[in-house]
Amino acid sequence: MMLKYKWGIGKKEWFKVFPFAIVAINILIAVASDFESAIKGGFTGGWWLSSENVWIYGGWWNWLNGIAGIINIFCMTGWWG
Repeated sequence: MMLKYKWGIGKKEWFKVFPFAIVAINILIAVASDFESAIKGGFTGGWWLSSENVWIYGGWWNWLNGIAGIINIFCMTGWWG
């Protein structure tokens, strides 16, 4: 709302990046989790126990999903618009 109606800090040019930066950080966290599942799943034959005490099945699809997340970040447009 601050950006849309240019209230307060929404008037600043540098603040336009803020929503995109939050989304990019969120995607990077998911990418790191996917790569972790791919690596740990590769060493254990698929199943591994996470720090939250949950069994996760990792594999090649985690690599693809992580790479897709990185591509997604690079393809985000409108950072300054």
